[in-house]
Amino acid sequence: MSLTPQEALPCIKTYKFTTIPRARRLINQQTDRLLADTSRAQYLLFAPINTSQFNTLDEGRFDSREIIPKNTRLSYNATTSTLTVKLMASPKHETAAILLTARINSKVESLGLPSTAFVPTGAARRQGKYVSKQPDGSFKPFSRGEGGWPTLTIEAGMSESLVKLRRDAAWWLTNSGGQVHIALIASLQKDDRSIVMETWEMMVQPQTDETRRVTRSKSQPSPALKQEITIPEVGEVRGGPLVLGFEKLLERQPQQGEGDVVLSLHDLRSWADAVWTA
Repeated sequence: MSLTPQEALPCIKTYKFTTIPRARRLINQQTDRLLADTSRAQYLLFAPINTSQFNTLDEGRFDSREIIPKNTRLSYNATTSTLTVKLMASPKHETAAILLTARINSKVESLGLPSTAFVPTGAARRQGKYVSKQPDGSFKPFSRGEGGWPTLTIEAGMSESLVKLRRDAAWWLTNSGGQVHIALIASLQKDDRSIVMETWEMMVQPQTDETRRVTRSKSQPSPALKQEITIPEVGEVRGGPLVLGFEKLLERQPQQGEGDVVLSLHDLRSWADAVWTA
């Protein structure tokens, strides 16, 4: 499965940007609707918004102004003057990313690696060609240093936002210049309390009969679905275990005692149960 750019995005509500107080009011109102489960639109888009206005919103999350909630994720395109705001639809979405980060970190340490070898970098912002963006969670090898791109990103959201989560995964893979190797998404279905996990990687797509005329040397890798896992509220976990390749995470060959980061069926069930009961 590869990304389909033409898919519609009903999860995004679009507004004309006028003032920062109005944007704050719209963000808070939509957050309240999500928490009350009267809306499933997790993304808001504002335009036009200039760089100074974006910086005020961005920096105002973390100082005494508290302009918008700290746990919102902002993606800003200076070329088109558009701001996409990802709202944490419920505390469970933030919990999903936090707990998943903790599980992965624990598995890395169980391989005998020091805690500094594969560093959790949270929602650290990265600048692509046109857009700056934040994930819900991320990791990078210590060797990449300050400001380096992660090798693994995590995005969590509602099932209604699955198409947008996939586009977010594709953004990380294509805008990092090949530095993000795995984009992991977790889509939470509130109605039946199930979770769908997907990993996306850059891969050369298999050629169909119509495209066999194109030589493989000319084929370009593109974002593609690597693994899909479904964790229902009850019943078997399908598609597991979750496997994250060691070389893609650490960018080196595994040594003795090291190997892929694997979350077993039990690990996945335990994580999902913790998300829904937190």
